[in-house]
This record gives sequence, structure tokens and C-alpha cells, in this order.
Amino acid sequence: AAVDKKVEAAMDKIKVGGELKPLNDANPNWKLAVSNFKGSEKFKNVNEKEVAKFTEGVAKVVAKNPSKWSTMKKILVATYGVALTALIATALVTMAG
Repeated sequence: AAVDKKVEAAMDKIKVGGELKPLNDANPNWKLAVSNFKGSEKFKNVNEKEVAKFTEGVAKVVAKNPSKWSTMKKILVATYGVALTALIATALVTMAG
């Protein structure tokens, strides 16, 4: 999928020494991803700041060892569904610049 390609590109940047920027919650891609996330019945009442903190934390873990993304993605999809996984992928892409 297109998101997977973007995440792979972000991981490549990180692998060659790129650093994660702080999550910009004003980024239009992030806002759209959060809106889609909150559109899910399961997550409709989540606090956006808590979601940003959680996704930023996951992004930092993945940045330390990008090879973990594939496994984490499978676990996230199985446990929380596509909505949260897509949100984390969006955070990774925006934070990697």
C-alpha cells in the first residue's frame, strides 16, 4: 500500500542517521489521520493529546530499531485494527520529515 511505501522511506531516512522531529499536530496529514481514527466507533472518544503522545512514543521506539516496524505493525493491526496502525504510520512519516 502507499502508506507502507511512505513508512519504508521514513525508515530509510532514520537508518542513515535521520532524526525524528517532534510530532507536529498541526500537520494536515496528521489532522486527517486523527479525524479518520476518531471516526472509528472504538476510538471516537479518545483524547487527541494522549493519542499524539502514544504515537510519538511508538515512533521513537521504531526509530531506535526500524526493523521492528514490520512486527509491530502486525501486532497493532491484530490488536487495535487498521485505524490506530495508520495513525502511527502517519506519525512516523511526518516525524521523519
